[in-house]
Amino acid sequence: MVRNRLRSLAIILTLAAGMAFTMVWLSLGEGFFHKLISENIKATEGFVVVQSPTYYEYPSNGNTINISASELDEIANIKGVTYVKPYVLATGVVQSPYNTKSVSIRATDFDMFDQVIPLKSRIVDGQFIDETTTNRIVIGVDLAEKLNLRVGSRVVVGASDKSGELSMRSLRVYGILDTSGSEYDDGVVLTNRETLRSLLGMEPDEYTRIGLEIDAVENLPRIYSAMSYLNTDTRTVFRWDEIKPEIVSFIAFDRALVKVITYMLIFLIILGILNIFLLSVFERRREFSTILSLGSSPTYLRLQILIEGVLYGFLGAVIGSLLTFLLLIPLSRIGVDFAKILNLSEISELFFQFSDLRVYARLSMSNFWGTFIYIWVASAVLNLVGVKKCTDVDITDRS
Repeated sequence: MVRNRLRSLAIILTLAAGMAFTMVWLSLGEGFFHKLISENIKATEGFVVVQSPTYYEYPSNGNTINISASELDEIANIKGVTYVKPYVLATGVVQSPYNTKSVSIRATDFDMFDQVIPLKSRIVDGQFIDETTTNRIVIGVDLAEKLNLRVGSRVVVGASDKSGELSMRSLRVYGILDTSGSEYDDGVVLTNRETLRSLLGMEPDEYTRIGLEIDAVENLPRIYSAMSYLNTDTRTVFRWDEIKPEIVSFIAFDRALVKVITYMLIFLIILGILNIFLLSVFERRREFSTILSLGSSPTYLRLQILIEGVLYGFLGAVIGSLLTFLLLIPLSRIGVDFAKILNLSEISELFFQFSDLRVYARLSMSNFWGTFIYIWVASAVLNLVGVKKCTDVDITDRS
């Protein structure tokens, strides 16, 4: 190992580069999954949701919950909660003199909601609604085109109220937004809570659901536990993974796929190292012949080569770890904008609901130690082939 420093350095650096590449790959993968979770949950219900226990089975307009203003304040004051999104939701229809379209009608605190999804900046005509603009709606450009509407046009909005009766209101288009192809352009009508409650016959403290944004996913168990007092017969506190099982399944499958690809890459790297080990052994056949002819036992020689392999693996893993942490400093702070690299700017808007495809590396300790041990053990085990070859020397070569 010391005699041929160049060869030893090549082996160690190859192992280190392989480990660093693997770690960065895994870290970016974890960063992607974290972004997928956070962006998708922000754009929909929230990390923690309070709603009727039967809402997902029976999402009717009358399947609501009652939460007082004081309870909303208590929720907002829980440590780690950044936003409280109180929703009033309904399915209904919008009718103009030219056409009729089924839509999802949504009302919330849009000043707060805009900090999560910046809809106000997507207004292309008119203005966005607030809590004081009653009997007004905001629609998307595609819906406006299908119904032949413009700012100031009157439409009839209809929905089943709490009792199941058809309720209709004449509302005015207050603004038109363009989100570059998301559901808000074609199938969503936005209004304020007073207007939608009036349409559905709801009380002032009545909501379809309460959604929560939190400062870090790691705080989810604590926040979820702190909200358990809200559970009653008519309302239940849910975690995001309880109401979004399809996302959980997708991420579990993709994580397994990433790990399979990762360990295949490591295996190919280790095969390259095996070739270096074997070349090293064959280059030293004359040296081994001399050592054996001087009376050293084959066992001693095998032990020497085995220790070399273990040291190569350990040093390569250590240097690879240091290289990984140096690479992860900018990757975790600045991130990698895959939209620019892959020219996916339009897809990024659709996929991440007005966000981007900038992924920040996240390295878990389980991935770190798993890769470290795998590199170390695999290099040592593959070196056993070289251990066997090192004493496979013809007797004539030993003299």
